[in-house]
Amino acid sequence: MAYVTAAQLRAYLRISSTDDDALLGSAAAQAQRYIEAKTNRVFEASADTTRKFTPVMSYLGGDLTDLNTLSFDDDLCAVTSVTNGDGTAISLTDVELLPLNRRPAYAVTLIDDEIEWTYTGSSPVGKVLVTGKWAYSLTAPVDIVEATLSLGAHLYKSPDASAYTQAVMSTDGVPIVPPGIPARVNKVIGTYARRIS
Repeated sequence: MAYVTAAQLRAYLRISSTDDDALLGSAAAQAQRYIEAKTNRVFEASADTTRKFTPVMSYLGGDLTDLNTLSFDDDLCAVTSVTNGDGTAISLTDVELLPLNRRPAYAVTLIDDEIEWTYTGSSPVGKVLVTGKWAYSLTAPVDIVEATLSLGAHLYKSPDASAYTQAVMSTDGVPIVPPGIPARVNKVIGTYARRIS
């Protein structure tokens, strides 16, 4: 989902004509990709997706940080279902997302002593299924929207903005933007940046 539309960027720039909407939309999309790449996060989820996890201890190559806690590899802002490695659905009343009372979640822990993470078959790899909205939040935070607007405006106004009608990517897949990124954009990126280990 787009954090910023062409119409929002047009209003931000106080442009009345819709003639440049394709370029504005491209600048907004490029700004969003850049912010996501720099923070290693997606800030908005519109649909459920399922991710697979391995129910063995992390020192053995799995996703368990202790016997009850399954660690995620990405932000989860809302959980829909958890399926154990043996195919059994785990009731959402039998789990807690961590951290408590705050999102996004980085793990799910079992709170029912009768349940344990398990799997069937010869390999545990990817047997636990967690379905939900894998993003920082359901809608992009206000400061992320503002940073996307600011960077989108910068891209639109840059001298060779026509180069940004298509995504310009480095060899390692990171979006490239011209120098002089607005300081407030870098500040927001620093606030949300997540280290990938």
